[in-house]
Amino acid sequence: PGGAAAAGSAAAPRPGPQPMLLHLEPRALREALLALQLTRELLRGLAANPSLMPGGVEDYFVRLNMGSKKYMYVPAQVVKMQSPEGASGEHQMQVRGADRNRPSSLTLTRLTYVSNKPFTEEELSEIASNLASGVLRNLPQAVARSMGARRAAGMTKLQPRRSEAAPAPAPALAA
Repeated sequence: PGGAAAAGSAAAPRPGPQPMLLHLEPRALREALLALQLTRELLRGLAANPSLMPGGVEDYFVRLNMGSKKYMYVPAQVVKMQSPEGASGEHQMQVRGADRNRPSSLTLTRLTYVSNKPFTEEELSEIASNLASGVLRNLPQAVARSMGARRAAGMTKLQPRRSEAAPAPAPALAA
């Protein structure tokens, strides 16, 4: 009884748990996290033209300068980008994980404080630790790969085309 229906449902694969970022080997995790890092210049380009990276910037990682008198960088995860307000006219973003004293809290910061430099090994280790503890949102590997591809495509679109690049300097004249 119900042979055709039972056979049809038996053939359908059951969705299992998706492998997460933290399931990656350390070297692969390092590469995945670097592929999910957004720099200040990329964020400014995306703020000016959000269509370059469909899906937005949520869950990507940034390197923030949180020092007031000296540079002190911390990794954080973007929650959302906010339009400019006030006289500064600069975009802000809400991030999680930036306040080491209250790691679960959300912090509002300006793009000025986002670094253009890649994460250090210590910062990558801190991200992994914060993913494991639940401070930062762990992502399925497939989602992270898709996000990395969107970031790479966005960066490519923001690069000036060769024809639009500044002309080469004129050769020096012999004296």
